[in-house]
Amino acid sequence: MKMFKTFGLMAVIASGSLVEASEYSHSMRVNVPFAFAVDGQHFAPGEYDVRETASGVITLQGEGKAVAVISIPLASPKAGDVSSLRFRNNAARDLEAVALEGEGRRGIPVRASGERKLTFAAK
Repeated sequence: MKMFKTFGLMAVIASGSLVEASEYSHSMRVNVPFAFAVDGQHFAPGEYDVRETASGVITLQGEGKAVAVISIPLASPKAGDVSSLRFRNNAARDLEAVALEGEGRRGIPVRASGERKLTFAAK
């Protein structure tokens, strides 16, 4: 009986790993040659794994750091679309969109900057 319990426990552990592995529908490995930000977190240049779940959660992991963000659909896939990342042309170089081949483009909400502009008038 103890042997059946052991096999049952191993089967449960193995099935949990399979569910976790199948949760991600698409992924790619990218080399980003500049520092950038995702959801307010800053990342150094380097290689990163980008994965998307069926529910639109995008994870980015590499260089000892990771982040998960909820994305929004921007465009349906078109013939010839390739996987890519799109960055905002600002000081932080915020990641603003991810395109995975055959899945279309998904937008990543960019967190508002903590910077505030002050205007002073001379008297």
